Amino acid sequence: MSSMKIGFVSIGNIYDRKLWSGTISFLADELSKKYSIVPIFISNKPRRFFAKIYKIFNLTSVLRIPFLGRYILQSKISHSNCDIFFVPSGSEIIGRCRFPEDKYVIYLSDATYHLMLDYYYYNESKKKIQYFNNIEYLALKRANIVIESSEWAAKDVVSYYKINSSKVFTLPFGSNLPDRYYGKKYLNHNIIRLLLIGVDWKRKGIDIAIETVRILNEVSDSRYELTIVGFNQPNSQYEDYIHFAGRLNKNLPEDVDRLVNYYLSSDIFILPTQAECSAIVYSEAAMYGLPVFTYKTGGTETYVDSGYNGYCLNPGSTANDFAELITKFINSGEYSTFSLNARKKYEMELSWSNWFNSFNNLLSRFNINRTV
Repeated sequence: MSSMKIGFVSIGNIYDRKLWSGTISFLADELSKKYSIVPIFISNKPRRFFAKIYKIFNLTSVLRIPFLGRYILQSKISHSNCDIFFVPSGSEIIGRCRFPEDKYVIYLSDATYHLMLDYYYYNESKKKIQYFNNIEYLALKRANIVIESSEWAAKDVVSYYKINSSKVFTLPFGSNLPDRYYGKKYLNHNIIRLLLIGVDWKRKGIDIAIETVRILNEVSDSRYELTIVGFNQPNSQYEDYIHFAGRLNKNLPEDVDRLVNYYLSSDIFILPTQAECSAIVYSEAAMYGLPVFTYKTGGTETYVDSGYNGYCLNPGSTANDFAELITKFINSGEYSTFSLNARKKYEMELSWSNWFNSFNNLLSRFNINRTV
């Protein structure tokens, strides 16, 4: 193990599997295999407390990190004696806290604030837009290395915030599940099982996915089933081929096992998402050899190569378009090829071990290992 100490800076416990879809904890696990990790984080409780105070007294604040949280983080950073600082999803941390000038700061993100406007964030005040665009710029400027999880995000760092491209890199996220893949998948044409995982009904396009499966069952001799993870059974009645698996907690081993089994027992992953930065589920689907059908939006094309491990449909494509493409795909006889391609993409690009190797190469490229 290297003697280098990495200060892992975050809002929330870095070992919480629910934080950032489990990405924070998986990153901590990977980095701790080689480096000494120093957790530097605050809980979400202060932020929730101040949010309640603002609501009670009808106050407004653009700050996501309250002053108390910033003070605690600043104190921990100043007394950590770390060699470098790694800050995932922390533009406000880097933008508002002072890091030692002689220490490297590595900023990891899946999108810029600019990209999120009118994409994830709507009706933002001018004050808020000005504040967070400035925070984003300060974070990107201070960071010695900027890692984005998609080409979409990396391009915006350079084109909109005018950050030197020599310090901006794309490292796709890995899968936040254990790898229990057991080999080539074959398609049973009697029952074709689709999987969707998401907790935002509208943004993840669940209505479109449900309608897609309805159409498939109307036009096909095969039976199509859809399992939706992230929602309990709604009050509305759905066909017997639509299944709701509830919301699963990756901190619970039994829920992890259930999630893995859903991937193993499914044939296709569908996600008609209206907005997406870098969905971890794309990497998880690739790990289990599932071809993906999704929209061409945000960072999806870093994870899904149309015609290779799935298809990215143009925004605005309807359930009929999804159903038509899936039917054509099933009839093409290329399922096994796409399934193998998905696994290859996982092994070559979308695993945390691959991310870790790329991260180590960046440290070597910037001579960081030699300067600490």
